[in-house]
Amino acid sequence: MKPHVRDRLFLVFGWLTLFLMGTDVFVMSPLLPLIADHFHVSISSAGLGLTVFALSYAGLAPVFGHYGDSHGRRIPIVYGLITLGVSNAVTAWAPTFAVFLLARFIAGGAAAAITPSVYAATGDVAPAPRRGAWLAIVGSGVFTALWSSAPLGSLLGYRVGWPPVFLILAVVPLGLAAANFGVMSDAGHRPSSARGGYGRLIKDVSVTTLWGAALYGTFTYLGAALKIDGHCSPQQISLGIAAYGVGMVAGGISGGHLADRWGSRRVGAVSCVFLAVFVMIFRAMIGRLLPAMLSLFAFSYSAALFFPAYQTYLAVQHAERRGAALAWNNSALYVGVMVGSFLGGVIFGRVGFQGVPIMSGLFALLALVWGWRLQRPRAARAAK
Repeated sequence: MKPHVRDRLFLVFGWLTLFLMGTDVFVMSPLLPLIADHFHVSISSAGLGLTVFALSYAGLAPVFGHYGDSHGRRIPIVYGLITLGVSNAVTAWAPTFAVFLLARFIAGGAAAAITPSVYAATGDVAPAPRRGAWLAIVGSGVFTALWSSAPLGSLLGYRVGWPPVFLILAVVPLGLAAANFGVMSDAGHRPSSARGGYGRLIKDVSVTTLWGAALYGTFTYLGAALKIDGHCSPQQISLGIAAYGVGMVAGGISGGHLADRWGSRRVGAVSCVFLAVFVMIFRAMIGRLLPAMLSLFAFSYSAALFFPAYQTYLAVQHAERRGAALAWNNSALYVGVMVGSFLGGVIFGRVGFQGVPIMSGLFALLALVWGWRLQRPRAARAAK
């Protein structure tokens, strides 16, 4: 197979793989009330399923990123998909809440092997002038899951129960493991020789932690908020998730293209500002269906501009250890997911959903200030 054909096929299967990863993560939010009822726990306790997933991901992503830089991306992706399938089967058949949480922890470890490796492999094969666009395209698979498979999974969950959703998610990874194994090749991989310098990298990815807490603090409890505060039916909840997902896809693709054209620094700053603005508008409009849907779209679109732009920034700034950099960035994202979902659960349990968007807005502004401060000296040096 010619290299350029293989690269484009990988882009297709990479997109499908990240579509699966998005489904696995995002379907949890609308299913939280059902999971809570099944195990006789509170909604905030059910949200621990996302917290432990994020904890596992955050701890293991750098390990797999370093492995990929040294040995290639193929093994983490293929074996991660197989492990994900097994863990989702255990999730569906979990006899107790403790087993459910353990299965989600293992699924987070599998995702830590898969997602950063797909991003890093894309950065490896993408043409340099279009690296942001390629990263945005493959990353749009995650966000597409929000408006397609996640809402469908929500409807299926409310009709036949949530376990069949995870049984489907147990079968699909096996097919994608075979597809990626057939397309990927590490024959030309050159092990990274980079050593040290992790202080700068950790500072860089901490911006993503703040952004992740801002975005997912609200998203984790979106399904519950639409049901309780918005008095929405299951169909309307699915519509809300779909509006959010379409905004994420559009914003994610736009973020990559805009980063190639205008620079990741500007795009990231704009994203954080408008995330803070539109999450507060959604808070005010949640009781009115159409304004709530429109503000959800605007919130997710503006938020999604950030991630592909910042991935592009890291892929260039840390080109000598691209796999590790993007793995640390994805790890930082899931630290943000963990922090946002945990604090959001505490706030949701004490004062209701109305306090959660305030938390998200504050995290977004922190990401803006910290990111601008970190990138400003480098931008000044680049201009000289």
